[in-house]
Amino acid sequence: MAGENVQTVDISELPLPRLTQIKQELDSQVEIFGSSLQQLKIAQKKYGDSRECVEKMQSMKDGNSMLVPLTDSVSFRYYYYY
Repeated sequence: MAGENVQTVDISELPLPRLTQIKQELDSQVEIFGSSLQQLKIAQKKYGDSRECVEKMQSMKDGNSMLVPLTDSVSFRYYYYY
């Protein structure tokens, strides 16, 4: 909010249909924020998993291998040769 055209309204003066509309809008926004938070948590977990794999790959010695996840159900075997 920029604060330029801020108007305060006493909610006791609003008609019931307008209050119902405001409630529905707020419920929708809460649902969107909840979904966004869930997606951010999933992305954070994937980032952490990727970072862990990179750290393990950096500390590998010649000839070692490890499974690297591409998705939750698909991985590939990585062989390290320097």
